[in-house]
Amino acid sequence: MLERGFYAILDLGSLGDRDPLTVAEALLTGGASALQLRAKGRPIGELSELAHGLTTLAERFDRPFLVNDHIELAAACGAGVHLGQHDASPARARQSLPDGALVGLSTHTLEQAREAVQKDVDY
Repeated sequence: MLERGFYAILDLGSLGDRDPLTVAEALLTGGASALQLRAKGRPIGELSELAHGLTTLAERFDRPFLVNDHIELAAACGAGVHLGQHDASPARARQSLPDGALVGLSTHTLEQAREAVQKDVDY
């Protein structure tokens, strides 16, 4: 379950030369209620070690960790997943992830938001 508060997105494309784990720890220390890894265009194999490290870090802070787009990576590290409109379906995510894993869905229009309410998503 997501708590109200600051939902932090750790976007690797915006970090420059900063260490992702250091930035993530600062976000969680600063009060982020959830942490999402966003790594557009990066191969999943390149993200595995980082995603596992972020899972451990989020667990230390007792905060949810979600992976953007990559259901398989989320499943491998015990995270939730955030999906875009053109990613796999929330139903497929539910099949791949353990019970209780968070599934989020981006919406960009009122129609998409109305449709999302009918899908099995947490936010």
